[in-house]
Amino acid sequence: MLVGRQRFTSSGNFTVPAGVDAVWVSMCGGGGGGGGSDGIVPRISGGGGGGAGECHFRTVILVTPLEVISVTIGNGGLGGPSGTIGTFGGTTSFGTYLSAIGGFFGRSGETIDNGGAAGGFGGSSGQGGYSVTVSNGPLAGEILGIGGFGGAGLFGSSPLNRDVSANQALVGAGFGTGGHGGAQIDPGGLVGGGLSSDGTPGMCFLEWGIA
Repeated sequence: MLVGRQRFTSSGNFTVPAGVDAVWVSMCGGGGGGGGSDGIVPRISGGGGGGAGECHFRTVILVTPLEVISVTIGNGGLGGPSGTIGTFGGTTSFGTYLSAIGGFFGRSGETIDNGGAAGGFGGSSGQGGYSVTVSNGPLAGEILGIGGFGGAGLFGSSPLNRDVSANQALVGAGFGTGGHGGAQIDPGGLVGGGLSSDGTPGMCFLEWGIA
């Protein structure tokens, strides 16, 4: 029987209420950062999207009343500058009972000519990032990884789908999604260096009661 619930979006402590002996935990790790575009002319290659964080859904954990359990929320990985990879997403954990690793980084567009770089692997149940190749046009390589607690934002490969003033790929929605890879925004390869975006942080949702 469930008697309470709480969502953590930043790290903290959870004190098991009196009379409670079970916690149902749903969580995800942080999404990996997107890779940077190559930024080298006349090459045309966008960076890969970051992978989504690992997800757990309503995993039951037996606990002790009044026990204090630390909750750590994994940060989203950082998007890579032009010509560099992103960084890993952070691990989310519920004490020593359960953890969810972050998504892998997106690859740099500098790793391949005339095509999108590889996307990052998803953490376990998280979906990996993707790459995209567009003939005779901007090469994005930047679809982010989608996890159980968040969906994809818009692609970053065209002015309609990015913050043009900052040349920044838009970020995903929700928790634990990978970042977009940076776009190679000029089809002739003369202008590159579209900025990638960071992954989104993880989260931990707790429900508690009597097993």
